[in-house]
Amino acid sequence: MTRLPNPGSDNGIWGAILNDFLSQTHKTDGTLKDDIITGAAIADGAVSDVHLAADVQTQLDQIALLPLLTTTSQASTTYTLALADANTVVETTNTNPVTVTIPPNSSTAFPVGTTIELFQYGTGALIVAAGVGVTIRSTDGLLSARTQYSALSLRKRGTNEWVLAGDLA
Repeated sequence: MTRLPNPGSDNGIWGAILNDFLSQTHKTDGTLKDDIITGAAIADGAVSDVHLAADVQTQLDQIALLPLLTTTSQASTTYTLALADANTVVETTNTNPVTVTIPPNSSTAFPVGTTIELFQYGTGALIVAAGVGVTIRSTDGLLSARTQYSALSLRKRGTNEWVLAGDLA
């Protein structure tokens, strides 16, 4: 049976004992022999390439199930959000200012948690307006996109309460 050298003894034969011990698991170039460590020998919860590959693949599978955002273009200078805009990107394309209005829950009942991304694609300023009874929460009460190519995010927080965040001016 192979063993490691014993300190204070094995005088003159340390190298031979150590080489014999290492040859059980290593090739002559120092790398591990093929199949020396198998999946059965790895404790649950240990990091291994097999476990990592499985975890990565699971995450990739979950990402693939996420819906992609669809985009609609709005060329007019006024637009009122509709249920079809839920979880999409609304791009404004006008060269004149565009006002996007969030309608009250009584006329368009977006589910709480709905998100809508707004994107100012055109040179016309993008302005977000509250419909009757709607409250918009934003940093410093800002309601406009800062400039062309600015993106804003709307999230319905309550029945008639929305949060506006992003590149605001």
